[in-house]
Amino acid sequence: FCGWSVNKEIKRGTISLNLRLMHARAMHVLLLQTLNPVIFLYGPFVILFVASLSGIDSHIPEKITEIIIHIFPINNVIIILTNTDEY
Repeated sequence: FCGWSVNKEIKRGTISLNLRLMHARAMHVLLLQTLNPVIFLYGPFVILFVASLSGIDSHIPEKITEIIIHIFPINNVIIILTNTDEY
């Protein structure tokens, strides 16, 4: 909600095109950083929950969950490095 409000104010304001593009890029990075923990920290627990409800006796869902959780810090750095021009 806050990001949408800021974006709406920026579109109404009289700022240069370059600054407007920088704000859009920052919003993109913030959105990706918001989705990162949702996918890589909370998502694996959904996998474990579904696997336990479906009666899977294999250790594969547990191993997949471990891998996804450990990718989280690396993915956060990759988001910043690939979506900002300063680096």
